[in-house]
Order: sequence, then C-alpha cells, then structure tokens
Amino acid sequence: FFSSRRRHTRCSRDWSSDVCSSDLIVNGTLNLSSGSQSNKVVLEKDLRCAGTLTETGTGFPIVEWGGAVLQHWGMPGAATQSVTFRLANSAGLQLSGKVLLPYKLALVAGILYSSATDLLELGPAAWIEADQTTSDTYVQGPVKKNGLSNSSFYFPVGKSGFQRWLYLRAATGTFTVEYVRADPSLLSSKLGPGLDHLSQLEYWSIVPEGVVQVIEVEEFTTTLVQLDHPTVTVAPLRNPVPVIVIDVPPEVVPEDGDIEVIVGDEIAAV
Repeated sequence: FFSSRRRHTRCSRDWSSDVCSSDLIVNGTLNLSSGSQSNKVVLEKDLRCAGTLTETGTGFPIVEWGGAVLQHWGMPGAATQSVTFRLANSAGLQLSGKVLLPYKLALVAGILYSSATDLLELGPAAWIEADQTTSDTYVQGPVKKNGLSNSSFYFPVGKSGFQRWLYLRAATGTFTVEYVRADPSLLSSKLGPGLDHLSQLEYWSIVPEGVVQVIEVEEFTTTLVQLDHPTVTVAPLRNPVPVIVIDVPPEVVPEDGDIEVIVGDEIAAV
C-alpha cells in the first residue's frame, strides 16, 4: 500500500501491485509477499531502501526497473530472503552506494553501472542471470562475489557496448571482478615465455579476498604469463585476444606461498 508525499512513494505494509510511477522509498520493512504469490512491482523511477525489502511467504517476488530514462538504486538498508531484482530498462541503472544482494539479480535489458564506491556485492547464495550472447545488458564496473566454496560463478561484466563475461570455476573465497577497456601493457610491459604480444584493447581484473588456493578462469584465453609478484596476467599465445589480471594481495596467499591459476589446460603458480 502506497502513501505519497513530495512526489516520493512510501510503503507502509504488505502489498501487491504492478507499477510504481514515483520514486519508491522504503524506510521500514516492505514485505513483498507474505503468501504463495510471486508479486512484481515495476519501478518507473528510482528506488531508495533505507529499511528492509523482504518476503515471508513461499513466492518469489520481483522488483523490476522498467523506466524509460536512467534510473537509480540506493540501498543503505537491506534486502533479505528470496527477492529478485530485475533490470529491464534499456536506458540503464546507476547504483548509488553499495548494494548487497542475498538472492538473484536478473539482467534483461540495459547496463547496470557500479564503481568502487557504488559497489554491486553478492552474498554467498546470490547470483546473476544474464544472456551471455548479447551486449544489450551487463554490469559496467566491479562485481564482488562473496563466499564461493569450490564452486563456479558467472560475471556478466562489460564496458563501452561490449559484454565480456568472465567465469570462475572451482573457486573458493571472495572475488571482485571488473572488465577494463584499456591497454594492459600500461600495467607491465613484460611477456612470459612463448608469448608474442598481448591485446591492447582490454583486460579483466580479479581481486581475491581471504586465503585462496586455486583460481580457474574461463574466457577466450589459453596461456599464462607471470608478471611481478603478486600479479598474474592471463593472456593468449600468438593472437591479440583478451588479458586477465589477477591481483593477489600478500594477506590472501596460503602458507605454502602458492596459488594455482588454471586457464584451459595451462597452469601457473604465483
């Protein structure tokens, strides 16, 4: 149920609706579904949640951005339980501060803009659903995934009209991934054995937290080149295709000092 004041919409109790044409501001607890219904609210403007978005039933409610201009998402509060957030606005969505999700983010249309200060963070049970074959929707900026445990995760990241996804396999720990549309040789000019040259167009940054032992990466790459510790660059042999940069802070290195990085059939230790 909505009550309006100063063109903002405030929600005060359990509700079921379809379109919210004003800013949606949640200061208390908004229960999106208390029964079996999978309610959906389509936002035409912005969302700011200083309270809690949740559900207490058996349904799977959805909050969808479906506006026609760039929308904004601020969530200094919390989202809990099985609430799906869905981007279906080709004009895009800008984060305003850190957003931590417990469940699912669905990217249907438009770019979600994040940054180091406006960070998209996913809890241990959260994931992102997106089409790997399209550049119409992706996350531009860093994505932080918490609590992987010998598991895989898909990061639909990109920039400048390109979705350039990255997939971690058999990963344990917390990782922040970002696609960078820039020349990786600006980081280092060194090449490892067997490498002819690197792509000058792009690279990925992978920053782990906590002690990690194995990072397995899937993309368009086949060969590893080791740069100055603690950085490993994943790069191709012969062809100028993408580069992956893995920054390994000293505090995340295991006691034996080795982290295996696997790309295809190639393995390197740092």
